[in-house]
Amino acid sequence: MHYPIIQFLIISVIIFLGPPTTKTFEARMTVNEAYEPGYSNSSSAEFKTFTTNFNKTVGEFLSKKLFGFERVEVKNLGSGSVVVDFDIVVLKSSKATVDVMCQALEAGNPSELGYTILGNVNVNATDQQSTSSIPSPTSTVAGINSVQVGFTNFLTF
Repeated sequence: MHYPIIQFLIISVIIFLGPPTTKTFEARMTVNEAYEPGYSNSSSAEFKTFTTNFNKTVGEFLSKKLFGFERVEVKNLGSGSVVVDFDIVVLKSSKATVDVMCQALEAGNPSELGYTILGNVNVNATDQQSTSSIPSPTSTVAGINSVQVGFTNFLTF
């Protein structure tokens, strides 16, 4: 007997459970915003409002700069203006690198990015082979004043 439906379901499950299709970069930047006490509680309305807005505005910005961009996910908010720890998720096929991520964020002016960056932007690759003893690539780019005019043209793939 031939069971095409069962074969289709088995193939669909194998494809669905296949290898990850994205890679993640951990990022940290400080933005010129007033820190609210509720930011320390991820269940608070203040935290949820800030993270929703950050994910949306930074996500829209990066989607224009990075081929294969998927999403931004805020993980933590710290004090000192607002220190944002977040993940940048891109497709595995993306040619995005740590340096490209930093440069893209640094190139964003406040009207595009939605925030004024204070100090450095740090990005770390997190999807490295676990058998490697080589540390993950890391890049730090100085504050927004160091951005060259017209540099964003080089960041688009």
